[in-house]
Amino acid sequence: MAVRALPPASVGTALAAFGVVIAVQLTLLVFAARSGAVGWGQFLFAAVFASVLLIGLARRSRLAWLWSRFLTLALAILEAVALTMGTVQRQIGAGQLAIGVFGLVLPLAAVSWALSRQSAYAHYDLVCPECGARTSLGATFLFREARCRKCQNVW
Repeated sequence: MAVRALPPASVGTALAAFGVVIAVQLTLLVFAARSGAVGWGQFLFAAVFASVLLIGLARRSRLAWLWSRFLTLALAILEAVALTMGTVQRQIGAGQLAIGVFGLVLPLAAVSWALSRQSAYAHYDLVCPECGARTSLGATFLFREARCRKCQNVW
C-alpha cells in the first residue's frame, strides 16, 4: 500500500483558508435563514461551490487548482470593494466589516496566493518535466493533461 505524502505548506494553507471561508459562509447562511432574510441561497451556493473546490484541491485536481487560484482572487477583490462601499455609505457596522475582511477577503486572497507558490505548482504536477517551467495551461478541456508554454511538452 502506497503512502501519500502530505501536501506542501502552501497547499495546506490554501485548504485551511478555504475551510475558513466555508465555515463563515455556513454561519452566514444559518443567521440569514433564521432571520428570514432574502438571499440566504447565495450563502448556500457559495458554501457548496467552495466545498466542491476544496474537495478538488484535496484530491489534487488541476482543474480545481485553476478555478481556485483565479476565482478566489476575483472574489476577494469583489468582496473588498463591496465592503468598502458598504462602509463608506454607512450600511455595515464594524462587526460586519471584520467578518467580511477576516472571514472572507483575507482567506480568499490567501488561497490565491498559496496556490501561486512554486510548491503548489509542483504538488499539482504543473512543472514541466522537460524544461522545468511552471504552467497553468491545460492540454485538455478538463485539465487532465498540462501543456508547457515554453517547450509545448504535454504531460
